[in-house]
Amino acid sequence: MVRRRTDTGRVEEVADINNRGRPMCSLCNIPKHPSTYTEATLKRTIDHFYLSEGHRYRAPGPTEYLPTGRPGEVAIYQDSLKAGLRFPLHPFLVEFFCTFSLSPGQLVPNALRMLNYYLLVCVRHGMDPSVDVFRVLAGRALSQSRLFRCTIHARGRR
Repeated sequence: MVRRRTDTGRVEEVADINNRGRPMCSLCNIPKHPSTYTEATLKRTIDHFYLSEGHRYRAPGPTEYLPTGRPGEVAIYQDSLKAGLRFPLHPFLVEFFCTFSLSPGQLVPNALRMLNYYLLVCVRHGMDPSVDVFRVLAGRALSQSRLFRCTIHARGRR
């Protein structure tokens, strides 16, 4: 068992196993209860982020502890939308996800922000974004133990 603090400040003990019964680290605890994300919350999210009507959306089922996409689906987290993930995906993002065999729901919000910053800088400077160039920039930043940062200047300013 691992102790953790809830959103309300209460300390609770959580089993230190994943959904297959194997031990896991304390940073990766699975909640004790299914997702509380409802159809009403989904509707508000669709309206807030102007999600297109050309897609089907569903809230996690009553037994889903960690929402995952069913066959033919992609699980997207609200934090990813807050980080700037939008559909349809820019071709650079499609290439990125295919290159690394990832789905959008597998990236943490800060990784999505880095990708979006890189994309915005490329568009701002009239460059075609490239996964290879992004990989070099991100790798260099990591090798120098610095955060990958891009500064986006307002028009007419340097």
